[in-house]
Amino acid sequence: DTDAATWFGKGESLRSLSRFQDALASYGRALELNDRVAGSWLGKAECLRFLHNFDLALECYEKALNIAPTAPALHGKGACLAMLESFEKSISAFDLAIAAVPRHQQDWFGKGESLRRLDRFEEAITALNRALELDDRDAAAWHSKGESLRSLSRYEDSLNSYDQALKLLPEDQGSWYGRGESLRHLGQYDQSVAAFDKALRLHPRSAASLFGKGQSLQSLGRFERALVCLDKALRLDSGNPSIWYCKGMCLLALKRFDKAIAVFDRATSIDPAEAGSWLGKGRGLHGKGWFARAVSSFDEAIKIDTGFTAAWFSRGESLLGLERYDDAIESFDKALEIESRHERAWHGRGFG
Repeated sequence: DTDAATWFGKGESLRSLSRFQDALASYGRALELNDRVAGSWLGKAECLRFLHNFDLALECYEKALNIAPTAPALHGKGACLAMLESFEKSISAFDLAIAAVPRHQQDWFGKGESLRRLDRFEEAITALNRALELDDRDAAAWHSKGESLRSLSRYEDSLNSYDQALKLLPEDQGSWYGRGESLRHLGQYDQSVAAFDKALRLHPRSAASLFGKGQSLQSLGRFERALVCLDKALRLDSGNPSIWYCKGMCLLALKRFDKAIAVFDRATSIDPAEAGSWLGKGRGLHGKGWFARAVSSFDEAIKIDTGFTAAWFSRGESLLGLERYDDAIESFDKALEIESRHERAWHGRGFG
């Protein structure tokens, strides 16, 4: 037992120096001599967690807890379960840790993060607020709160949380991205572009930031610049139909109908159930004067979403192009049934 204690002490010293592999060897020797010491299992588990060996770390935390159920072991178990995406179990572990030591800030943060990953955003905010009451200089907690608020479309509030995170950690790419997204949803497109630029300086190969910047530039009517961003995003994430759709909309705005049709074809091949891409393709076909093919594309959009006003209206316009006036009026009427103040549908109906 004396030798076991010596190896345990050496393991603790090595772990404090972040020499995790060496510490593991020492804890291993301690456990060979006495495997009923919870501290040795805990130390081994902590090293394994920092080395991202979460499955084996979890086994060691369980061994420690079977000997002596302590708050640090419960916290480590919760953290490993979160990394393994077992979020419900992670929350249970953090709750037990909180019951043992109610003022341990990292348990509240861990619980909040797991709740956020389960899309339980209101509960996440409650837990993160408690974490921030205990330590308001935790940039990760401010970031997580910002993410939760943004997921609830509380964009003004999310901006405040991201700003707090960035005061503490100015190089936090995730918070710059979140800030950009919140500003974009608030219609503050120039500021949004600036935030995405900050995110991209920190992580130039982020498809999400390139896409967000492209969307903001599109909303500003800067279609050529938007296309540059969207093409970069597609080189990194070519399977994302939303980026293809956004690119198609920019090409439509520039009246590059052939290219737009090809882009919307790519979007519908990835996600055939996205009505917006069928609408975009139809508008490209209409722009080329291919009205019958446009009507077929609008019909696909309507099959997916029978309440899609824009598809009914656009269908009516293409039917006018085919001089099928009664059918056009029927489509405009359907658009007006869904959205009675659709001025262009009233105008189209009158023309029909």
